Amino acid sequence: MTSLQRTLLCLALMTGCSDSSTSKMDTAPVGDGDGDGGANGSATGGDNAGGDNNGAANGGEKPGDEPMGEVEPTKIVEGCSGQKLREGIPKDLTADGPWPVGSITTTLGGVVTEVWYPAEQGSQVGKDKIVYDMREHLPDEDAKKIPDDHVPTHSCNCYGELPLDKEAGPYPVLLFVHGTAGFRTTNVDNMSHWASRGFVVIAADHPGIQLKDLLGAASMGNVGMGMGAGGKQAPEARAMLEELAQTQGDVAFLKDHIDLTKVGVMGHSAGGGAVASLGDIADVIIVYAAGQSVTSAARATSYVNVMGETDSVARLSTAGYEGTTIPKKRFVSIAKGGHLVGGNLCTMRDPTDPSKDIVDLAEEYKLGGLLGSIPNALRALFGRLFDGCNTLAEDDEPFIAASRGIEIMNHVSSGAFEETLHCSETGSALSSTPQTFGADIADYQEIVP
Repeated sequence: MTSLQRTLLCLALMTGCSDSSTSKMDTAPVGDGDGDGGANGSATGGDNAGGDNNGAANGGEKPGDEPMGEVEPTKIVEGCSGQKLREGIPKDLTADGPWPVGSITTTLGGVVTEVWYPAEQGSQVGKDKIVYDMREHLPDEDAKKIPDDHVPTHSCNCYGELPLDKEAGPYPVLLFVHGTAGFRTTNVDNMSHWASRGFVVIAADHPGIQLKDLLGAASMGNVGMGMGAGGKQAPEARAMLEELAQTQGDVAFLKDHIDLTKVGVMGHSAGGGAVASLGDIADVIIVYAAGQSVTSAARATSYVNVMGETDSVARLSTAGYEGTTIPKKRFVSIAKGGHLVGGNLCTMRDPTDPSKDIVDLAEEYKLGGLLGSIPNALRALFGRLFDGCNTLAEDDEPFIAASRGIEIMNHVSSGAFEETLHCSETGSALSSTPQTFGADIADYQEIVP
């Protein structure tokens, strides 16, 4: 066995134990966000919203179906004490809310960060939705190898440079932390969904553990480099929230419109381990595709553990749920859910051949330098990290269809966040999760005082 083969084997074992219409390669910030000249109009959401963002990866979508002309914004209603929300947040937790979603790319806490936020209703009319190009998350040399017509993209139900809805708020803040080989938009369908329902959402590219860094290390023969960088995610998350609180620079438009006394966090895989340590600065913690418990929580009052029934990386277990000492806690197992269930990585495909996912393209175009030149080496390195992807994204075997997993994740996460951070009566909808999704929920447990 060669040294490289030994490293690949070791990495596979470590993985099981641990713990981009408008191109979004470079999007201009929203500026001062004063909203002057933002058009009045109807919302993208409402009771019938939410159908077009689940599992979207088609790109080039335009808001042509949205109503034109001036329409009065929906009424202001009260959320928690002192909090103003828009009328029309659907009781259906999978449906988008009454706000169109704006987005900017900036830097918070020293890391590249995406910010999604509730925008003025109608301000999205005539604008193109953002399309994220995954080449942004490859080393420069690898990004050049994939032809334009083969680039996996994912469309966001969001728009660049929209004015913030300042009549509502202040808005609670949600933070998402990606896992190994991820990046800030891996769960964009969750994050744009939250923003449409009345949250400011932030997510970063975490150096050392993101896809770009792992492929870059592989190109130099350092296959295992970056696998231990997850320990930096928690302090980076803290630094992001601290800088956001200053509301300066690109995020100055949020001044007086965010409420950092109401914070929710969700982390995937290694990111789940990171957010589990944020119980002193977050009110709601969602540990996802990971099994960490929360036993030290000076502030957190709600915990949710979401796992895939057939996840081969983070093996199904209720130990994290059972070991958590937060009084209000819930456990959800998604039937036929792999490690990537609920996110967008499985929906990112070669547009000319949707059977090819990111790993297939990495092998085809020999990404990762030295490693890419060795047959099946990239599959050995990244295959388990991409556990949960079917031959086609909407196949339902052997794993649950990608859009269905996203729908379930939107339901569970929105319910938990809104219950505590909007003072909303979503608890009964969460308790009815098994009835709502039937056989797609393998297990549901809760302790709700």
